[in-house]
Amino acid sequence: MDKQKYLSLLGLCFIFSFYIFSQSFSRDLRNSNPRLNGPDVMQFQEALISLGFSSFVSADGWFGPKTEIVVKHIQNFLEMNQNGVVNKILFEAIAIHSMNPLMEEYLKLVSQIYDIDTSSLQSIEKQVMGYSSEGGVLSIYHINDLITYYILCLCGEMGKVISYCYSFSDNTYLVKEMQYSYPEQFDIDHAIISTSSYFYTPSYSFEISNCNFSSIEYDSKKILSIINDHK
Repeated sequence: MDKQKYLSLLGLCFIFSFYIFSQSFSRDLRNSNPRLNGPDVMQFQEALISLGFSSFVSADGWFGPKTEIVVKHIQNFLEMNQNGVVNKILFEAIAIHSMNPLMEEYLKLVSQIYDIDTSSLQSIEKQVMGYSSEGGVLSIYHINDLITYYILCLCGEMGKVISYCYSFSDNTYLVKEMQYSYPEQFDIDHAIISTSSYFYTPSYSFEISNCNFSSIEYDSKKILSIINDHK
């Protein structure tokens, strides 16, 4: 199936599933006092479990700190405000994921990198030259046989870019990028910070913004090329 047909199918699935499930959302879900509970919380938790978060969330119908932490993790990779609050957009994205193949594939990978701790792992560091005026460093962490974690930092006079890249065994990549823009040369103390998230596979590539997927050219930022050149 070519990319255009795939995207059209995804759009139809989302519209159809949105129509079916739009009435399920009745309130924002959050960790509050008194604690929220109800069938909507349970529905959301069951969806999280089906996405691979079963080790961190139980479907007890109570929205507590564990559910909140998982929500913040997901919001980070969907380029949403990391406030731990499940609004209508996020609720429907999670609840109907089985009818949106792209969202389901992406979030199942996001669940695999939840709670990864690199502090106990040794990294391999390589100098990266020729891609920015001040050079950079690539740090490589081997998490397990399936996942390799890269941190690529490229520095320049007017800013720097730090890319956090999770590489999976099937040549699929999740990339979280942080851009630091300096108002003056090397003025890191007053840097303006922005973030972006990307999803690369051998068949299609997307940039994620507020739970939406926008098709882009493969490795449009050349991040993967730099990583593959320095493995």
